[in-house]
Amino acid sequence: MSSEAFSWHSEAILYTPLGASISAKSSLAEDPKQTHPVAAFLKLLQDGHAPLVKSDGTSAIGPKAAVGNMFYSSSGGSTGEPKLICRSCKSWALSFQENAKLFTLKHKKSYATFGHLSHSLTLYAALEALTTGAEYHPLEGLGTKQQLKMIAYREIQILYATPTQLRILTKSATLQSRLKAVRGVMIGGGWLDRETKQRVQELCPNAEIKEFYGAAETSFITISDPSTPLGSVGQPYTSVRIKILDTAENKVKAGSSGEIWIKSPYLFSHYAEGVKQHTRWRNGWLSIGEIGKLDTKGNLYLTGRKSRAFKIADQNISTGILRQNILDKANEAFSGNKTTEEFSKKINDAINSVADSQNKASKITKDYELGKENDLTKVIMQQQISNIAFQMTLNVRNKVLSSYKDIMNMPV
Repeated sequence: MSSEAFSWHSEAILYTPLGASISAKSSLAEDPKQTHPVAAFLKLLQDGHAPLVKSDGTSAIGPKAAVGNMFYSSSGGSTGEPKLICRSCKSWALSFQENAKLFTLKHKKSYATFGHLSHSLTLYAALEALTTGAEYHPLEGLGTKQQLKMIAYREIQILYATPTQLRILTKSATLQSRLKAVRGVMIGGGWLDRETKQRVQELCPNAEIKEFYGAAETSFITISDPSTPLGSVGQPYTSVRIKILDTAENKVKAGSSGEIWIKSPYLFSHYAEGVKQHTRWRNGWLSIGEIGKLDTKGNLYLTGRKSRAFKIADQNISTGILRQNILDKANEAFSGNKTTEEFSKKINDAINSVADSQNKASKITKDYELGKENDLTKVIMQQQISNIAFQMTLNVRNKVLSSYKDIMNMPV
């Protein structure tokens, strides 16, 4: 495979969840509108276009003419609105070659993903598999039990997943659903908690777990392994250089926090639509506004971010853009009670409302991860309404307990 462009490897095969197979020869002969989105993506690229995968899962020609082997992908913005970024094929293809060294496999590689193809991690894994001669198995839209059966039956060796996807997957696993063929688990898009990591290792007993830190704009920045110190996101990925600068853009000493700057061959080119306030270039170095520190051994620790963002379903979302809508929805959910209702009934109704809200939040988040729900704003709204409802009910509960204690301590 040339590092300058993506091309469907002659030995690569895409297997759909229903069992259909698509090869390089068959994919190029089909109408892009009638085939799998990643096959359509590669066909458009071969025809000289700069493609993208839209939020509805279809591949299309990008909004602007790009020069020489470029494509578009989506980046979750600090405002919560996705930014369309443009990057070269080479910026990803070079890391495909490095990833080939991470896991030693005796047989032909087979990859699986769980998310929507419009997600940068899923698109990356799909292109890595199909351009390097591997099998690719997109499992989006299947239930977790079906996904587990498919991974075991097809003897899939490499999984690309976010922490949320793995939490959902491992909760459905049983002692009988061990995935012994899996040799590598690549995790990106968020922090993997220790409990989930342990469950992943139990589910895939023969696998090496690799967590990487990066962003849509940077691709890989660091990668961690079992020797990585607690709290660190690992050491620089191959060919990545990291420096920490203070507010005057001077280097800080080891152990001191500052803005993280990256220089690597994997960086994006530019934003095709939208901008990010904290994304800056300086002489080939890129900052996306992350704050962190390096220890004396080169391990990177994240200590904050310039933007006031939080994570929902492994994507960065700003609190500002949704604050008023969330408050309006929460107010709507907790208003309108008749003053004549008994207090106990109000408390009971509130608890039921919180339980219902949390169930809805859990379901819509799971649907989003499985590709059944593509409206990220709806996911965020339900998550935040659930959180606010819980906090409000908890505050009432604490007030009731406090009042009860005061009454019990009153002299009689």
